[in-house]
Amino acid sequence: MSEEKLVPKLRFIEYSNEWSSYTLGDILTFYSTNSFSREKLNYESGSVKNIHYGDIHTKFPSIVSIENNKEVPFINNDLDLSKFSEDQYLQEGDLIIADASEDYEDIGKAIEVKDINNEKVLAGLHTILARDEKDITVNGFKAYLFSTNNLKTKIKIIANGISVLGISKNNLSKLNVEIPSKNEQQDIVSFISDIDKKIELLERKHQLYIEFKNYLMQQIFTQKLRILCDIQTFVEANLF
Repeated sequence: MSEEKLVPKLRFIEYSNEWSSYTLGDILTFYSTNSFSREKLNYESGSVKNIHYGDIHTKFPSIVSIENNKEVPFINNDLDLSKFSEDQYLQEGDLIIADASEDYEDIGKAIEVKDINNEKVLAGLHTILARDEKDITVNGFKAYLFSTNNLKTKIKIIANGISVLGISKNNLSKLNVEIPSKNEQQDIVSFISDIDKKIELLERKHQLYIEFKNYLMQQIFTQKLRILCDIQTFVEANLF
């Protein structure tokens, strides 16, 4: 019986070669993170930013731009950070994995960072910092890899705990993944990134519709606004 080839059912037409099989430990080097609680962070000022696992679960997209990002908190200035080595500060393309969660759906959720631009950032409480020092992946690919059902299912299997689930670096490093050539990775990242941008625009448009509806309701029901023209014409003139 012939061995099944490692090729996806759906791919860009210009590629036909097999994907390569790795363990995550073959690709990623893991670094220690800090254990600062939310109380030791702030959004006003500081010299070092911090990625908190709670934000990975609830706030951040798969790929997070650090530069001028007000959603990434600072570590309070009165804390001693001298014990952290340069290797523990985030680098472009680093992966931050949430190693704890109260439900299976979020265990192992990961983000990849970009646009660090000399800012100092640490990975925080209940996270695993992973770096591709062997240059096997292109930036962005790891984040989308960790979003696939295939890898998420494998992570759920190794998770343990009762009220709070957890995963370890050791068990994570043993998981198998399939990786294409770097050219194909880049095409995948570009394609999915374009879809993410369209989703972001649609979500923003949806929010504007909600805000406009609320404004109209407030104006109409307080008799501050009376629409004398055709309502459809009025809406289209203000939204499109």
